[in-house]
Amino acid sequence: MIIFMRLFTVYRTVKGQVIIMNQEEYLSRNQICKQFQIDLLAFKKYLELGMIKSTKKFLTSNRYLYSRSDVNKLLMRIEVEREHYCTLKEAADLVGVSNEYLRKLIDKKLLFPSEPEFPIGRRYRYYKKSDVEKLRDSLYLKEEK
Repeated sequence: MIIFMRLFTVYRTVKGQVIIMNQEEYLSRNQICKQFQIDLLAFKKYLELGMIKSTKKFLTSNRYLYSRSDVNKLLMRIEVEREHYCTLKEAADLVGVSNEYLRKLIDKKLLFPSEPEFPIGRRYRYYKKSDVEKLRDSLYLKEEK
């Protein structure tokens, strides 16, 4: 552990853990991506959209840090958005079919990928859960006839 004193501010770094300055926790972008399972491109998109802001530059390096409280707010917003979307595998599970069969249905234009308002994770194709549920209902209505 390395401790630096500068104008009554304590900088504490521990490899792979959070950085604490003035009683507030800060994370690096790599820690955020790993902890919240998002890719670096999604993180950069959050920066472009102004959804998260770098708050500190770590000492003399060019490393930016991000407040844990800001990151948690963003995470809550992402989780709310994720509730409305699903990946191909999740959609196949909801419909009750295999991934391959769902891909055939997508090729037949029975289901379309939908772009979330902002990145909600890794670079997958996402489908609106409401569209997936409509597809499931229509498939089961055809089977009942």
